[in-house]
Amino acid sequence: MLAGMSDELFTTTSRRSPLHIGLALLLTVALSVGAIAFSHQSITVGDGAYRIVVGLLDTPLYAGEIEGIDLAVFDADDEPVENLQGSLLAVVVAPTGQELT
Repeated sequence: MLAGMSDELFTTTSRRSPLHIGLALLLTVALSVGAIAFSHQSITVGDGAYRIVVGLLDTPLYAGEIEGIDLAVFDADDEPVENLQGSLLAVVVAPTGQELT
């Protein structure tokens, strides 16, 4: 013990209130959801007639794993445009410039 210091300064408590635990869990979930939400990108095309949202099916992406593309198209009323499977082509460009279709 240091001279002139009381024992109270050196005691710690390991008890955490339910509020502290709840706030920690809420913060963890919020940060996790935020990371997931930013994994998709959205762009408006056709003079605002359509919105395209594209991202990876499974994030985060790890080297050596097979991945898929998550693509959705919405009209100006934010309704999904369906049955586009035969009319769209997705091209993935690798960092080396190689195109994968």
